[in-house]
Amino acid sequence: MKVQPGKTLSLLGGNVNLEGGNLTAPGGRIELGSLSSNQQVRFKYSPGKPHLWGINYDNAFSFQDIDIANLAIVDASGIGTGDIQVQGRRVRLTDGGRLQSINRGDLDGGTITVNATDSLDLLGNTDITSPVDIFFAQRGFLLPQKTTIFSTTLGKGRSNAIVINTRHLRLTDGADITAATDGLGRGGNLIINATDSVNLRGETVLLRFNPKESPFTETNTRNFLIDQAKVSQINARSAFIDKNGSSSGNILLRTGHLTLQDGASIAAGSNAGPGGSIRIDASGTVEIFGSTKSGLSSSNIVSASVSNNNALDTVINAKRLSIREGGILASSTFGAGDAGNILITASEAVEVEGTIRTGLFPSQINSGTFKSGNSGDIQIKTADLKVVDGAAIRLNSESLGKTGSLQVNANRVLLDNRGSITSNAKNSPAGNLNFDTQLLILKNGSNITTNALNEAGGNITIKADLIIALPKDGDSNITANALNGSGGKITITTQGLFGIAVRDRPTALNDITAISQNNPQLNGVVTINTPGVDPSNNLSEQPDIIEPPQKLERGCQAKDINNKSRFTLVGRGGLPSSPNESLTSVALWQDLRATRLPSSKNVSSKPQDSIPVPSLSPESSSIGQVEAQGWAKDRQGRIYLTTQRYTMATAPLPATPSC
Repeated sequence: MKVQPGKTLSLLGGNVNLEGGNLTAPGGRIELGSLSSNQQVRFKYSPGKPHLWGINYDNAFSFQDIDIANLAIVDASGIGTGDIQVQGRRVRLTDGGRLQSINRGDLDGGTITVNATDSLDLLGNTDITSPVDIFFAQRGFLLPQKTTIFSTTLGKGRSNAIVINTRHLRLTDGADITAATDGLGRGGNLIINATDSVNLRGETVLLRFNPKESPFTETNTRNFLIDQAKVSQINARSAFIDKNGSSSGNILLRTGHLTLQDGASIAAGSNAGPGGSIRIDASGTVEIFGSTKSGLSSSNIVSASVSNNNALDTVINAKRLSIREGGILASSTFGAGDAGNILITASEAVEVEGTIRTGLFPSQINSGTFKSGNSGDIQIKTADLKVVDGAAIRLNSESLGKTGSLQVNANRVLLDNRGSITSNAKNSPAGNLNFDTQLLILKNGSNITTNALNEAGGNITIKADLIIALPKDGDSNITANALNGSGGKITITTQGLFGIAVRDRPTALNDITAISQNNPQLNGVVTINTPGVDPSNNLSEQPDIIEPPQKLERGCQAKDINNKSRFTLVGRGGLPSSPNESLTSVALWQDLRATRLPSSKNVSSKPQDSIPVPSLSPESSSIGQVEAQGWAKDRQGRIYLTTQRYTMATAPLPATPSC
């Protein structure tokens, strides 16, 4: 079915089924609406296009299903603008079904809008007898006609924007949504609002590949691109033609949960023109995992530049970001243009785990440069960052481009079982790594490195309450080394550093090194700051004026003589009582032996001779005022120090030596 160029083609009713065939309105407008009974719609003018009629569904609240299947095409391509609007409950594109608008003129394109109150499904075409997709055939990839929502421009006008509003979005078996530019015009933006979920997975079949048609000849790159052409993807890219300086559009995706698996991709590419940005806002989890059947291409979110133009940033906001089984989050440059930054905010966790099933490369977050362009920065803000089981966070420079820097703000950072965070450069200085965390744990051969080949190693700055490396011989390292250039600078500020030590060379233990391997004079610097306790804390306030102690009377000066007197308190032996034990009464000794009492006639009434004990004179009664001059014993055998010296006549006991 076809209308005149610039006109409107509308299909309204209950369920809408398109099995094969085409709906065409060149440069015009196509309306597909599926409503339940007793619903009302209104006609409206398209914004800025009074000659085009559209449908307003604001007063409708119940919809039915729309199916576009079996190579059916809904096409608003033309010399000028073209709009498509699809409104239904469940909208399905299957087996090569397409919504497309290709702008061949100088005016800007319109919008492809899909509103599906329940779900939008794009199910890929795996029929090997299907006609080939013309767009990919021109580039050497002979694929079955793709199931797609597609907009591009071949002229100077901007290509159509793509807007999707639904609860669930699903792409499988190589289906894609692409907003591109293949001319001098800019690419359109791609906006997806899927309140509950977005799921991309799987790949389609490759019928044949013609290497003569492909501009890429290096084997691994070619095979990777073949895989990428087959996978399910959401894509915004600029043109491949060299004379084009136009930019691709941007990708904005809002959802509850995003899942990319089995090689699926979200990409914003800068080819001959500048690239666009990627922004993902998820209220739940973003998951990137798995690979294609060949194992050459893994699920990914990628922003890349392959020309003199810059790629833009990739921004992810979510509760949790999970990258595993070879999944990739990357920003790269393959030309003179700079790569974009990767900015991650995950309120709960960022988890990078494991490797691709073939073991060829790790799950990773990567910002790299392979030519003269500079790689971007990586920023991660999360409660818990985990890089384990061979996974990696990387900043790389394989050529002359500068390596970006890494900033991590997290409550906990865990690297385990060969997990690594690295900045490596060949012909430029390595980038810097910065950590601000409460707890940093390195286990079982994990590494934080900023190593360089011919230039300086990068700097590492770590602020952590605790840094722990396990086990002692686990060979986990923090290094800022260089082979031919100067070592970097490592600055660590922590309350505790356990299981890892600063060394002058790498060992099989847990090392902190900043060395120049071929020139020790260019070794870097390692600084460990362990703030101590402030001595002024927890001290009671002292008086401003302190009274001097009471004077003591001068006594005898000690004389170094061999026969000097000693006074020793030996106690009663045994152990002292514990202060926690109860007090007991003093043990008294009593002689219970039968004793023969003397007879009264043997008892003498004469008093025993006694030793007189002189009394202290009043002027010497205060203790500590007068020096002792002698000693005496009373009737009970007690010893008294006296202020007077007594002779043998008065005190037959020997006196103490005089001072």
